[in-house]
Amino acid sequence: MPFDVNGTITILPPPPGYVVNFADPPQEGVMVMWTVCIVENILAVLFLAQRLYTKIFLVGKFQAEDATVILAWLSSIATQGHLLHLYYIKAVGVHAFEMSIERYIVFSKIIFSAPLIYTVTVGAAKGTLCLFYRRINPAWSFQVGVWFLFVICVGSSAAVCFSLLFACKPFRANWDPLLADTAKCLDRPAIYVTTAAIGVFTDVMLLAFPIPTVLGLKIKTKQKVAFIGFFVLGSITMITSIVRLFILLPSLTSADQTYALTSGTLWICIEANLLIMCCCLPTLRQFFRHLAPSWIGESKGASSAAGGGSTSKLNAYALRTFGGSGPARKTPRRKSQLDSIMRTQGTRIDDLDYDKTSQDGTGWRSDSRFGATTDIRGGRSEVSLAGEGVAGATLRVIRRFSGRRRSGWRVLG
Repeated sequence: MPFDVNGTITILPPPPGYVVNFADPPQEGVMVMWTVCIVENILAVLFLAQRLYTKIFLVGKFQAEDATVILAWLSSIATQGHLLHLYYIKAVGVHAFEMSIERYIVFSKIIFSAPLIYTVTVGAAKGTLCLFYRRINPAWSFQVGVWFLFVICVGSSAAVCFSLLFACKPFRANWDPLLADTAKCLDRPAIYVTTAAIGVFTDVMLLAFPIPTVLGLKIKTKQKVAFIGFFVLGSITMITSIVRLFILLPSLTSADQTYALTSGTLWICIEANLLIMCCCLPTLRQFFRHLAPSWIGESKGASSAAGGGSTSKLNAYALRTFGGSGPARKTPRRKSQLDSIMRTQGTRIDDLDYDKTSQDGTGWRSDSRFGATTDIRGGRSEVSLAGEGVAGATLRVIRRFSGRRRSGWRVLG
């Protein structure tokens, strides 16, 4: 029921003896809100820019998850724009008894629309991570699990969106407090709490799902720890969802909504930007390998024009020569599973990537661990490696003579 306060209609009456100031009411949280939004949006844009630069210019692949992260970013900007507008018109952080009914209706409209847009942010961001996960392990069971997780994350966001959209009948009652006595509405505070709870649940699933696969990778323990650390860092959104849930619980039962939701709007903005940054974490390693390899403990020469791969364990087993003038120009190398995941995000994890090796000299001698024979007569040789294994690998030697004193080996996968 509206109240007449000094000729101005309000949704709540002021406390006894309180002198209202409709022209310039005191407002809470303005500086904190603007500071957090500006700083976090700059960081989110930088993270997004490095991801797009890495995927488009370094990897050369613009994939489905790149489109979904852009959608998540655009909807997060729209959500934060709505909430900042509330602060600009002094419709949040201000007591409801100190604003006119017209301003309160604007508040209600934005509080109705902003969560709808934010469900797009959450669904698109978590869908992005699911699309990235499907490139970690090609196993059928893992792929089924990824798509099941995708359906849960995106489906839950869609369900919340429709629940909020059609919460009241007539539709105008979603934002018009004057219709509260006659309208039929769902328990919207319960929907908001459910939204936060689902967010925590899906965050836990996104964190736990890939860990068994990571632990099974044939990589060094240090790399496993780093890779798991990446997922733990991404789980920071789970913390923000939990904080937002505990903040929403008391504020949604308050009659003074415009004041009680001050902290809630802040944490929505924090979580929205963190979601974007977490979606861009998978490309950071490849980006720094190109820009500043020393920052991640790699040498400048370790990366190639396309971003490069890590040094292979097979380099230690490279073909050797005698009678030659130096080491081979290229040595067989083996891609690290971790590097392949973090570099391309999109190609199957290759176990081997052998390349042509040539050398001036009078003959060739291979490492005994490959089981190859020695050709000391010169000429051109080609070797076919029939399998991945080092110990007991099969070599097939096909000799061709070109009449020149130049020879070479080609290892064919």
